[in-house]
Amino acid sequence: MAASTINPYDGMVTGLHPSLKTVTRVDVSSNKLGKLPIVLFQMPSLKTLNASENSISGLPSLWLGGKRDLAQKNSFKAGKKPYSSCEDIHENLASEEGELDFTYAESGWNCPHLEDIELHHNDLTTLPTCLFELPMLKYLNVSYNDIQTLPFEMWTAPVLKSLDLKGNFVKKLPVMKTRQGGRGGNGKTSSLPRAKMLSLSKDSLPVDTRSEQL
Repeated sequence: MAASTINPYDGMVTGLHPSLKTVTRVDVSSNKLGKLPIVLFQMPSLKTLNASENSISGLPSLWLGGKRDLAQKNSFKAGKKPYSSCEDIHENLASEEGELDFTYAESGWNCPHLEDIELHHNDLTTLPTCLFELPMLKYLNVSYNDIQTLPFEMWTAPVLKSLDLKGNFVKKLPVMKTRQGGRGGNGKTSSLPRAKMLSLSKDSLPVDTRSEQL
């Protein structure tokens, strides 16, 4: 845990208990967790999150049924408590259902310094776009899950260096849909700004995957 006296983010983020604003590493691995509370992704100083070897099937967000859960977002103002605590985590989880896909802007996350995420050996079937929009994410280990599909944003993550996908059920890597005339349908390009390591051993990729233009 970083000392609050040297942490520039202490006291700048509302809605969290003061002690959570300076946490830099969280390890909840090797438990029986089926979900993660969204508060883990709202710690502004968090750098490392290890939630491996659980039973997690999706990641939390405030994007529910195609619209933001404003009631949950404003719960701090409406309630008597000035910040969330472990006492209401179970209640919060009920309104933090993990959508299959959501962006960083839709997620309600606030983890600008998160660099390393360990989610291997869980029950994830896909990864949200949000993960690959984290500004400082360098290492993502999601090996040995049930992942079948991936968002195109895996190629455009700002500083991602290592993505471990081995032991999943990926049959095809995402490609950018193109319109007639050769322009990208979503306006995104695969810039790959930094050298990256992509591990896909033991996945069910087709033989002709290497011939696809990414």
